Amino acid sequence: MSVLGLPVEVVQSIMLQSLAEKSRPMTTESPLILTQICSLWREISLQSPELWQSISLDDDEHSPSPEILDAWAIRAADRPLNISLHAIHDPETYLQWSMLHSTRWQNIDLKLPASAFSILTHQNGPFPMLRSFSLAVAFHGGRNRCSIPIRDAPLLVLKITSFDAGETISFLQHCSNLVDLTFTLQVPSYDEAPSHVCTLPSLRSLMNAGSAILPYLTAPNLTRLDLWGPAFRLLLDTPPHISAPQFRAFLILIPTVTDIQFAIYTAEQQQLVSVLRSTDILPHLETLRIDRPAWGEGYDVLFETVRERRESSEARGRLATLHLCFPHIQPYPSGPTKLPNVTKDRLLALQSADFRVTVVD
Repeated sequence: MSVLGLPVEVVQSIMLQSLAEKSRPMTTESPLILTQICSLWREISLQSPELWQSISLDDDEHSPSPEILDAWAIRAADRPLNISLHAIHDPETYLQWSMLHSTRWQNIDLKLPASAFSILTHQNGPFPMLRSFSLAVAFHGGRNRCSIPIRDAPLLVLKITSFDAGETISFLQHCSNLVDLTFTLQVPSYDEAPSHVCTLPSLRSLMNAGSAILPYLTAPNLTRLDLWGPAFRLLLDTPPHISAPQFRAFLILIPTVTDIQFAIYTAEQQQLVSVLRSTDILPHLETLRIDRPAWGEGYDVLFETVRERRESSEARGRLATLHLCFPHIQPYPSGPTKLPNVTKDRLLALQSADFRVTVVD
């Protein structure tokens, strides 16, 4: 049987498998290339809306015309749309085009100059299909900020970069369904500190709380907490100041966490990890991950923390995994590149049938 004799359902399956992770409007890539193979495949591809649900525009030299984008959206019929706009030429034009279809937004990923986002402030929705929203400012200049426009959408996943902490907390009040939150504050601004605490009852994963939002956020069902990046240092030495006791107070509010990661690359790691010595903090903790512990030879606090978590009869969960990682990409030239052999051997000696130690260096 020739390819042209295959059932339509089989051809559609083949077409779907040919899609790249990011569907770009280029005649040399799927789905556009599928319309050029033969008249039958063109007809099938144009009548398969799932092929046209996603579109990604990046910094390519050949940006498509709005007419091509309109045709793309029409071919997707009434399906939800997944749109990615990254540092493209004339971002306002493409952002305006995407907003014409905002009622069909499903997964949106925007990384654009701050000036382009002013358009979003005039978009009030609705966003009935929106599940994932990623917003990052490229080429951030000065203290220009952009408002977060999405309100009352059924968001499950949210990623925000380079926003005012107070504005973010205010926005999160509208995200009661949120399950996964990633927040990065690249350019801190504390002109308007949050005036209230935000509760996210459905939140399960919080990544990079390296900002001033921690004291203003509670998540009673959180299970995964990732604190990573140099921005986390803002917690300790940039107003509004957050001390280790305040950090402890925050952890007390999220006792359901079972997996925590520190990837902070500062000397404060020891101070933060030492908070975990008390089994009153994160009593269900099972997994402790630390990236590039910058402690020189002073790892006693880590051994004491592990011992307390392993031997305490008060903890409702028992530490089962310790993972230490020394990434090849060093955020600080003077940072450690590997774990001292003596310390590594001492840690590996702690392994048992119900306790696993992993060291990646």
